[in-house]
Amino acid sequence: MISGDAEVEAGVSIRWGITPDLTANLTINPDFSQVEADVAQLDVNNRFALFYPEARPFFLEGADYFKTPLQAVFTRTVDDPAVGAKLTGKRGNNTFGVFAARDKVTNLLFPGPFGSDSTSLDEAYTSLVGRYSRGFGNASSFGGLVTVRDGDNYHNYVGGVDGTWRINDQHEVQIQYLKSKTEYPNDIAVEFDQPIDEFDGSSKMAAYYYNSRNWWGNLKYFESSTGFRADSGFEPQVGGDSQHVNLARVWHGGDKKWWRRIVLHAEHNVVHEESGPLIEQNSSLRLGVGGPLQSWLQIRLRTGSEMADGVLFDVSDIGLYAEFRPLGGISVGSYMQYGDQIDFANTRLGDQLYLEPFLNWNINRHLLMRLQGAIVSMDTKQGEKIFDASVFDARLTWQFNLRSFVRLTLQRSDISRNPDVYIDTVDEQSKNMGRQLLYSYKINPQTVFFLGYSDQYVDDDDLDGLTVSGRSLFMKIGYAWNL
Repeated sequence: MISGDAEVEAGVSIRWGITPDLTANLTINPDFSQVEADVAQLDVNNRFALFYPEARPFFLEGADYFKTPLQAVFTRTVDDPAVGAKLTGKRGNNTFGVFAARDKVTNLLFPGPFGSDSTSLDEAYTSLVGRYSRGFGNASSFGGLVTVRDGDNYHNYVGGVDGTWRINDQHEVQIQYLKSKTEYPNDIAVEFDQPIDEFDGSSKMAAYYYNSRNWWGNLKYFESSTGFRADSGFEPQVGGDSQHVNLARVWHGGDKKWWRRIVLHAEHNVVHEESGPLIEQNSSLRLGVGGPLQSWLQIRLRTGSEMADGVLFDVSDIGLYAEFRPLGGISVGSYMQYGDQIDFANTRLGDQLYLEPFLNWNINRHLLMRLQGAIVSMDTKQGEKIFDASVFDARLTWQFNLRSFVRLTLQRSDISRNPDVYIDTVDEQSKNMGRQLLYSYKINPQTVFFLGYSDQYVDDDDLDGLTVSGRSLFMKIGYAWNL
């Protein structure tokens, strides 16, 4: 085992309330390490990039100022910022936000109609995001957005307009249009099959929402060209159009009935390539019932077709979701799905069983347990095993008071494949395990003290059991000045 040297980094954050409605933030080397571990996710038989929500306080503050119908701003694209500045405010009906950062690492996401790829460059770039909106009427607004990422032989510029028209309490319309210009370094463009010179693209969406006591529904249309890139956001699929239709009927139970609510929900989705061929279409019907013990039981039937490597597969499955609170401090439940699933690594149809259980337990006024995970088993239509996979995330938190806690996090993922049924060579076994012990004392979101230990273990066909891949003992002190 190789021991690493201790690293010391300093960061400064200043928050200036210029007026009650105008706030400026300046930070140098903010959140140089994300202290809290992301919730573990299972990355097997996936075509598109996984989404991990933002958890860093500097970026969370004022995040609503930059929201638009499309997720064109996603601050986790700023990976390791050296410096950042933000100005957010509201004057009358006018809301605005400006954010700039100098990032030490350039993370790139290459979206497409059938999947996405990614890479990281050990090169710095400058990021700039500007957002303005003006409110009118009954919580309606229109606005604009500009995002810029600029580095050596690389840039991505995005600009557009959007609007929300809340006609009344039941009817709402949203629209957005974005235009992008992008250029990658030549070697990256060649390696990931991207255009060599500068290219452009566009994205547009329109949606109508209806919501009343007994009915709700929506109509959505989304279209993006193959050349559209939103590198400051999270858009993993481009190069086509999609239409979504949802309609639901709600029945409300009374005091004399055992059920609280019944929902019958129908949904239809269609996705096409930019050139016209079908990528995916499916229709589903859900029936949900809310009953005693704050329970919710829902069954879903779905049927449709999906394209993979030029082959259109007919697919159908059944889903079941259940949760309830047997005691005041316990919430337990699970989602289950069984049916057809495309094996994307081998372009064939298989049978898949998917389970996603969870348990939240307030053991006492100080101790909280959270368990969640996913278990997936996939076989060929002839009954041969393709893979078994599982991931679990367990967190035990002791809350001393409102300001301090200690948390133990345990994460583990296991993937077992049958190499005999794979086209390409794959590991028969792969495992990952991580542990973290974290103490936190927080005066406010910007003034914090963290002390913790974490380690990571990996295992595959080339290793003889779980092997340490990293260990760290860390301390972080952050202090914010409010001017």
